[in-house]
Amino acid sequence: MGCYGIGVGRLLACIIEASHDEYGPIWPIAVAPWQIHICALNNKKEEVRKAAEEIYSKLKDKYELIMDDRKVAPGVQFADADLLGVPIRIVVGERNLKMVKLR
Repeated sequence: MGCYGIGVGRLLACIIEASHDEYGPIWPIAVAPWQIHICALNNKKEEVRKAAEEIYSKLKDKYELIMDDRKVAPGVQFADADLLGVPIRIVVGERNLKMVKLR
């Protein structure tokens, strides 16, 4: 820290130093670029895509959201989500939807 004053870069570095794990930053909700990260796994399936879009549309007016609807493997989505460090992650996939339907 060889300069004077507190800049945005230094503040971000301090937050990351205080709140991280081995996968990347974990942003405190007060300073997170997004509060919620929706991961739509295997969104080629219509029911998964529709459920993720419904969750997004219900939450978008109240929270800062990001939705990962890329057609990539779940591991890629989870790795990228860990690197972003969004504090709340909602995972929408076939297994989750089956569990919800059972209740």
